[in-house]
This record gives sequence, structure tokens and C-alpha cells, in this order.
Amino acid sequence: MSYSFPKLRFAEIVSSLRDQDIPCSVDDLKEPSEEKIRPIYEKLVENVMGIAKDDMRQPEFKAMDALQNPELHEESLGEVAMTKAMYVKFFLCVVFVLWIVFCN
Repeated sequence: MSYSFPKLRFAEIVSSLRDQDIPCSVDDLKEPSEEKIRPIYEKLVENVMGIAKDDMRQPEFKAMDALQNPELHEESLGEVAMTKAMYVKFFLCVVFVLWIVFCN
């Protein structure tokens, strides 16, 4: 099997994202950077999981209790929580696609 990505043209991807109220431009996709792509991922996770970005960024209190200086890590633990939510969403997408490919 050979794969070619992306299967959609940039304009089609942008149109699909805009249909989901996710601001994006062709330039954002052609010249990606963390500042451009991260908000797209965050909004995708928010739309799919139904959890607001701010709620996803809330650090787990038991993790905060384990730290000696939790106030130094408030932002980083929120980033870890958001990254975890993105990972779970994309992992589930991969599992779903593999299930479709191998079970059909």
C-alpha cells in the first residue's frame, strides 16, 4: 500500500476547517508554525470532545500537590493537559481509521 498526504487540496482543508468555525488560511497550512497550527488543533479537540480549551488546560490538582512549587508549574501542567487531550483525540482517530481499513 502506498499513501500520499494530504489527499485534500489546501483549499479543501481550509474550507472544511472554516465549516467547523476554525479560522485558517492556505498560508497557515503551506508554512505551518506552532503559533498557526496549535489554535487549529485546540479548536478541533474542543469541537470533537466538547470540552472548552480553558477546561482542558486545567491542571489536575493531585499533580499540583505532588510538586514542591506548584505555582511555577501552573502553565506547564495546563499545556501537558492540553497536549494529552490532543493526543487522545488523534490516537482515537488513528485507531478508527485502522479499524475501517483492516475490518472492511
